Amino acid sequence: MEYFTSQHILIVEDNPGDFMLIQDYLCEEFATPVIEHAKTFGAAKIKLDVPVHFDAILLDLSLPDANGKLLVTEMVRLAGTIPVIVLTGYADKDFGIKTLALGIADYLLKDELNAAQLHKSIAYSVERRRINNELKDSEKKYHNLFDLSPIPMWVYGQETLKFLNVNKAAIEHYGYSKEAFLSMTVNDIKPSEEVARMEEVITRIENSKNLKSIYRHLKKNGELIDVEIQSSEIYFNDNKACLVLSNDITANVYQKNILAFEKEVYESNATGIPFLEVLNKLIENIEQIVPTSFCSMLQLTENNTIVTLAGGSMPPAYLKAINGMSIGPSAGSCGTAIYTGKNIIVSDVNTDPLWADYRTVIQTFGFKACWSVPIKKSNGKIIGTLAAYFKNIKHPQPYHINLLERAASLVGILIENKDAAEDITKSNERYNVVAKATSDIIWDWNIKTGQIFWNKGLGAVLGYHELNDITDTQWKSQKIHPDDAERVVESMRLHVKNKIVKWQDEYRFLCGDGLYRYVFDSGFLLLDKDNTAFRMIGAMQDVTKKKEEEHQLKLLESVITNTNDTVVITQAATSGNDDILSAKIVYVNEAFTKMTGYTADDVIGKTPAMLQGIKSDKKEIKRFAEAIKRWEPVEMTIINYKKNGDEFWNNFSVNPVANEKGWYTHWIAIARDVTENIRRDQEITKAIMNAQEQERSQIGAELHDNVNQILAGVLLNLGMTKVKPISEQKEWVDTSMSNIHLAISEIRKLSHRLSPVSVDDNSLKETFTSLLKSINVNNQYKIKFIIKEVDELEIIGDIQLNLYRILQEQLNNIMKYAKATVIEVSLRLQSNAIQLRIYDNGIGFDTKHSKNGIGLSNIKKRSQLFSGNFFLNSSPGNGCEIIVEIPL
Repeated sequence: MEYFTSQHILIVEDNPGDFMLIQDYLCEEFATPVIEHAKTFGAAKIKLDVPVHFDAILLDLSLPDANGKLLVTEMVRLAGTIPVIVLTGYADKDFGIKTLALGIADYLLKDELNAAQLHKSIAYSVERRRINNELKDSEKKYHNLFDLSPIPMWVYGQETLKFLNVNKAAIEHYGYSKEAFLSMTVNDIKPSEEVARMEEVITRIENSKNLKSIYRHLKKNGELIDVEIQSSEIYFNDNKACLVLSNDITANVYQKNILAFEKEVYESNATGIPFLEVLNKLIENIEQIVPTSFCSMLQLTENNTIVTLAGGSMPPAYLKAINGMSIGPSAGSCGTAIYTGKNIIVSDVNTDPLWADYRTVIQTFGFKACWSVPIKKSNGKIIGTLAAYFKNIKHPQPYHINLLERAASLVGILIENKDAAEDITKSNERYNVVAKATSDIIWDWNIKTGQIFWNKGLGAVLGYHELNDITDTQWKSQKIHPDDAERVVESMRLHVKNKIVKWQDEYRFLCGDGLYRYVFDSGFLLLDKDNTAFRMIGAMQDVTKKKEEEHQLKLLESVITNTNDTVVITQAATSGNDDILSAKIVYVNEAFTKMTGYTADDVIGKTPAMLQGIKSDKKEIKRFAEAIKRWEPVEMTIINYKKNGDEFWNNFSVNPVANEKGWYTHWIAIARDVTENIRRDQEITKAIMNAQEQERSQIGAELHDNVNQILAGVLLNLGMTKVKPISEQKEWVDTSMSNIHLAISEIRKLSHRLSPVSVDDNSLKETFTSLLKSINVNNQYKIKFIIKEVDELEIIGDIQLNLYRILQEQLNNIMKYAKATVIEVSLRLQSNAIQLRIYDNGIGFDTKHSKNGIGLSNIKKRSQLFSGNFFLNSSPGNGCEIIVEIPL
């Protein structure tokens, strides 16, 4: 007990000498004891009321304010789990022994007390307290595991079989109160056939100490359940007992039984047993799985009444009584289930309003509960109901409903297959007649062999005359258009695999003439007695013409409805007057109204001439009319007038429309407002002319100021050679040669500026690189050129040339005005547009107060020429950046 080196101890002693002695003993045995002293019971009570932990209390039996039994009783109560050790003299020896029964941990005689004895008593008392606390915690955990377990548990005596204890889960699951359980034996929750097994169970538990097996139990409400019991032998209050865990496996047992009887029903149906006999066998299985149930199967007739399909153990008189009853929202369980298409669960027919009109009938036969589930076909159509009746009030468990739903689904499949088989038989009787009479291509596919039998349509419609009306699936698959083949083949495969009886698709099929035709193909799947697909019969129709017409109509509808251009349809001009401008309008779209201001009501019945006015070009109209007389498509751009009198440039193209006989019946005009385009073209042309004039002025100035002066200097130098000595003439000739080379260089620069750049043979990267090098022969600029993605695109020459001129114009501005040392040029692809960025770190300028020069104006006009955007960013001291975006 080396860990008892430091203890917090309360000494309750009124004798100073005894206290000093006890304190010395404690200090002798404990390394660092914490000692507190109380001279009276009242003082001790105050210390114990404070939340301070004491490891032990040493108590004198005789205090000024309390002594004897009362002192001990009160001190033990106040101490709680703290061990109390009584210190007494010889006179109190007998009473000291009695205090053990009052809850003290130990008693010591003062006259025999020594340090070792005191240490031993304290150490053992503290250890005993720790062990007792652990035992209490362990016992509490055990009770929690038992009481709070979600699995029903109980303890019963091996000799009496009486319940000794049950947990909450058992009480809730079985329905008995704890008091009721404790008054019962385990045999009281078992059906009679299980009671006989109890002696065997006890023997097996005694031999193996634990047992795991499956039994059937009865709940308080009479419900019979399957449980997996796990038993272990234990001692309970010193007597042999069994601890039992009861796991309800009723749902699992139900699932196994359902699978078994489903298999049995399928096998019976496949072996040719009469259909009604199969249904009665199914009902018999349900009644075995759900004890005390009476089951029936009803079918819906065409006049919305019910008739018996199978009755099981139901009283024939009851089935006769309900035959012919109508379905409805309050027609008992079965009639309501068919009417609503939902499960109708009535646990007490005597109180449920659904049975108000039929209560007398059902009470006559003693039934008190009825659960009904609708029977449906695969398409959701209600065809009947499956019901379970009981002669006691009964609430279903989820596994009961699952059983009835699966059985109803099985019946629906059986009925649907039976109807399908009957339909196929009737269909086969008509097949030969239909195959001869129809113009469709009839085919019959043997799924097992892969052979396809065709009627005369294989040759007459598809053009395969040389075939003997028999192919295989591979031949047909190869004739399907490659873009359709995978979809069509996979669709047929899934229908066969999932036994979906009706199949149809539309695809392109290669005919004997080498052309693809659109066909609408549909088939019907046949199932054998094993519910296996063995045959599919189908028919193909040539729908090529229909598809082409639909496609043309969709295209026309799309053009007319969605286009931003104006669409005008007029009647063809009457004989002797072939001018479309005199033909009556029969249709205009919404874009026409937006462009002209005229609504459809304003113009229908009138002629397009109503849009013309004073400035409409008469020569152009005459040219247009002459083309119309020849029934030729024609295009024209003239000034027309809106409803409010505003004039606008109107471009429209007209085409004649013929009917199936080739007669022209209508004209269709597609028109658009091109006013902005023409105005922009005019502005751009004017800007280009101004730029050209400016460029000519600049070139003239450079020829006069640079080249002319250089050549004048050459003449002056050459003249000096006539008057200078021969020894000095060479110097004047060399100077003249140098000036002539300088003149040639200046003329070459002007030539480069005037001549068009070639972008057909060079990429943008090459032409831009060359241009940037030409301005930096003296390395006066630090140039950074980035091109991403753009160089890989095929860009028309006009756009390339335009971008080149924009770069050339801005570089000229930089050299003349910017005083820059850094030039950055980038070409990127941004949102389907080419973005050209040119930046310099020069002096910049205030874009708000400075007027853009001719150079920047030309750049902006060139951007607009290709419907592009122009952005300018500059400020004093921060250089200049221009961004041009040209859409592709």
